[in-house]
Amino acid sequence: MSTGQTIERLPDTELWLGFARRRLFTGGAFAGLRRRFGFVGVSFDADLFLDLLGSGADYGEPLGELLRGETGVPGTVEQLLAEDAAAAAAALAREFEASGGARGWVAVDLPGHVPLEPEVALAWWQRFAACAPAGNLMLKLPASRAGLGVAEALLAAGGSVWLQHVFSPRHVQGVLEAHRRGVEMALAAGHDPARMRAVAAINLLRLDVAVDEMLRDRARAQPALRDVAQSLLGRAGLAVATLARATVEEAARGSAWRRLAARGCRPIGVACEGVASVDPTRRDVDRIGRLTGQGYILVASRAVLGALGGLRAEPPVGAGWIERAGRALDDLREAGVPLEEIADGLQKAVARQAEERAAAVRNRLEAFREQHRVPDGDAIAYDLGTLQEGVAERLLAVPGDLMDRLWERDASIWPAGAADSVRERLGWLDLPEAMRTEALPVVAFARGSSAEGTPVVLLGMGGSSLGAEACRACFESSGFRVLDTTVPRGVAAAASRLPVERALFLVASKSGTTLETRALADYFHGRVAARSEDPGERFAVVTDPGTPLHELARRRGYRRVWLNPPDVGGRFSVLSYFGLVPVALMGLDVPVLLERARHMAALTAPEVPGRENPGLYLGVVLAEAAAAGVDKLTLLTGRRLSGLADWIEQLVAESLGKEGLGLVPVSGEPVGQAEAYGTDRMFVWYRFASAEVDEGTRRLLAAARERGSPVIEIVLADPYDLGREFFRWQVAVAVAGALLQINPFDEPDVRLAKQRTCDLIERFVADGSLDEPEPVCVEGPLALYADLQADPELGERAPVDGGLASWLGAHLSRIQLPEYFAIQAFLAPEMDTWRALQGLRALVRDRCGVATTLGWGPRFLHSTGQLHKGGPNTGIFLQLTADDAGDLEIPGAPYSFAVLARAQALGDLAALRERRRRVVRVHLSAPVDAALPMLIEAVTEGLEGPRRRAPAERRRSR
Repeated sequence: MSTGQTIERLPDTELWLGFARRRLFTGGAFAGLRRRFGFVGVSFDADLFLDLLGSGADYGEPLGELLRGETGVPGTVEQLLAEDAAAAAAALAREFEASGGARGWVAVDLPGHVPLEPEVALAWWQRFAACAPAGNLMLKLPASRAGLGVAEALLAAGGSVWLQHVFSPRHVQGVLEAHRRGVEMALAAGHDPARMRAVAAINLLRLDVAVDEMLRDRARAQPALRDVAQSLLGRAGLAVATLARATVEEAARGSAWRRLAARGCRPIGVACEGVASVDPTRRDVDRIGRLTGQGYILVASRAVLGALGGLRAEPPVGAGWIERAGRALDDLREAGVPLEEIADGLQKAVARQAEERAAAVRNRLEAFREQHRVPDGDAIAYDLGTLQEGVAERLLAVPGDLMDRLWERDASIWPAGAADSVRERLGWLDLPEAMRTEALPVVAFARGSSAEGTPVVLLGMGGSSLGAEACRACFESSGFRVLDTTVPRGVAAAASRLPVERALFLVASKSGTTLETRALADYFHGRVAARSEDPGERFAVVTDPGTPLHELARRRGYRRVWLNPPDVGGRFSVLSYFGLVPVALMGLDVPVLLERARHMAALTAPEVPGRENPGLYLGVVLAEAAAAGVDKLTLLTGRRLSGLADWIEQLVAESLGKEGLGLVPVSGEPVGQAEAYGTDRMFVWYRFASAEVDEGTRRLLAAARERGSPVIEIVLADPYDLGREFFRWQVAVAVAGALLQINPFDEPDVRLAKQRTCDLIERFVADGSLDEPEPVCVEGPLALYADLQADPELGERAPVDGGLASWLGAHLSRIQLPEYFAIQAFLAPEMDTWRALQGLRALVRDRCGVATTLGWGPRFLHSTGQLHKGGPNTGIFLQLTADDAGDLEIPGAPYSFAVLARAQALGDLAALRERRRRVVRVHLSAPVDAALPMLIEAVTEGLEGPRRRAPAERRRSR
């Protein structure tokens, strides 16, 4: 915005805290927030309260005692809510008295089990309100017809109300009329108007999401409306809020209200909720600055608090703004958007969702009551062994305000010079809460797009696909697949199994320039176009706003474009559109996944201290492990959780593998005998509570614990607990980066490999060649490439006239703790190939006693590729490439998939050598299934030491 001054607080606007919870008031955190931000009210969020209750967070023993007693579940809910409300009311009592009842209010929802009937609700409220002697509690009610009836009765009895779910001018008028009637009856009954307050609450985000979805539908059906619809996105909520305030002011100037005001009655306040959005079309958080002025209440989420420091306040609402708001609503009507109809539908939908959530939590608590136990706040067990003392000391040394600063987007907790890039990457903190509403159109889109039998293919790399792959594997979704290879055989295999005229292709790229993703999108668009007159109907996109992919989707008429928040980095994007659109297309329950993520967000909030905070504590453990040299983060999972391990692998490797530091995540390594594992291992064991435990894993971990290796065991109740784990690890990695003074949000060496690939492609386009060097050894279909100038040690170890086994033996003879062996396979990701390479990993691990990793190229370039080049120089790398039996052309590109895949392999090889990594490449010129056994035989012989092999004519040495 161009006007106004930078502010710390909003002038003339009441700031209410919108994420109230028990810990804020019992631990003293609320007092600190009040000093910093000037909160004058508290609005309890029923969903957050139910989340905390259902997950066991914040309540512990009190919840257990109540569930074991005679109170019953409804009584338990009431008592805990009353205790929380009393604590908040007491914290604001002095503000309430000093302002004469103008400020210092606490708004609490009517519990779902209390009927929305005036007599019943009023009787309940009179009992409940007794928990706050100061009288500063107000009841939150829906602004529906039934809710307004209860509100009128409560006001008549001298109570105070917060009327929520106001979505239209007509709703505002209904609230005003109910308020006036209630206040008149209260005065007639002799109640003190100074002790009364009424608020109309507008959730801008809910309204914008519903209106924007209809605008997109209109634009899709009528292309002539496209520009108009685009201009109206994100405007409905702010327009209704502006007109609501104007309507209240106009009513206050009327004769009827002036008479009431003369007797001390206060006009209704207008509260704005859902101000911050993750959708870039409506994410101008500076619009908070337009919601300033007397009578406005801003309900602050953590995202709003993070925005306040750089906010610019606009002048108070004037005629110009009111006229613009009116024109916006007129334009919506002309575009065919029935605002009042949408508003009524939203009220019904919100009420239904609230009932369903309340019922689900009651059922959950009833089940726990029958089992005589409380919900588990977090199902994780630490046995830290040799790290125990170091972790305890490091935890004590963590700055007390570290989590506050993280949640408030304070970039100074990471290294100096990283501030700008960090501030642009912290939007993931908002996603568990913000996506509750933003995901509603995603679910609707999925229902309309994935008819039974419609295969869905995600075309994306790294952070754009690994979260989706984790969900696909965990939920065993058979109709969904991820394609993230450029190897022609892999692309051709995927294409051959697809009815492309019926498939839906989801193209995902944050930058919109990802080379592999664009090539795959062009290839499949060409195949669909050959069979369909409207190929764009079979494609949807997730990308950042304004990217080349965004423009491509518009030009080709793709069915839907999901614009992701630009301040969410790729590997932190699993709870954004990048993860949730695929999850919805799998037919999974997106709200439940987000609910589990919100559970973890609540547990990792700043007010949860030290060891109790799972994100902080895991981050401390990761930082101490890296510093202590126990840096091989070995992830043990069953088949269904293998995708989660791969997602953690990328998050940890790409975030922390730089500056010569970091952890080496080991994903998917076959379980072996305990003696094959070194002292540099830390184990993370994931399992389902109901799954049978693998005995090999149990024996390995028992031995690991006995010798002091750290073991972390995490038990998932069901697949939806993935939401919990996604958020846990994101917080932990951010914390570990702060403690190690590593910027976890950049990826400099990934960019290096991309640049070397582009250099090679440009050379190919210029002269038709990738200019590959001569191999140092050829034996049958296997050719070994090495740069002896960059790696003279290899030349010293390998005999000049040695064969392939001696060269591989020389390369692998350098492995010793704390080093690791990494296979980089630029091969088609096929099951037989994977089994052979897993055998190779086990062979090297068992013979050398070191950790091993396996990455498919080019996928790993967007994952462990950063660690390989930027992390500790402890890797011994084996790159594998192969001839392509059948190449595939990329429409519109001057190169094929075979050229692209080879350029990526050679580009990464060059980047590794620039970083002085120890790497050799073996090229397979025979079919992979025939050549790999020969390679494994050569490795086996090389590890055993020199011996006489086949005749010299079968090999060529340089």
